[in-house]
Amino acid sequence: MRFKIALIACASTIVMIGLPARAEDASSARGGEIAKTRCARCHALDEATASPYPGAYPFRKVLERWTSEDLKTALTTGIIASHPPQDETVHEMKLSPEEAADFIAYLQTLTPAPSPR
Repeated sequence: MRFKIALIACASTIVMIGLPARAEDASSARGGEIAKTRCARCHALDEATASPYPGAYPFRKVLERWTSEDLKTALTTGIIASHPPQDETVHEMKLSPEEAADFIAYLQTLTPAPSPR
């Protein structure tokens, strides 16, 4: 009986340890969808390619310029940008706090952990 209880406890712990990773994967996947549908026209979304518009910062480098907290604040307040001279259109990006967290989770899949400043 003790063995069964110990086995159940171990199995439960293993399952619970895997849950945060799955939640992070789902969050970054949702953030990737936001990037694809709202940003891919201008920004590079992967680790290697150049942005379609030279003035648009590649997403793999965003967290080198912004802290996650500052980026979340900007995204939830609203960012207005254009990428002249190729694109004179003004783009507004405003996300909910949940969408901003998902978007940042996606960016973190592209960006190595920042070095201490």
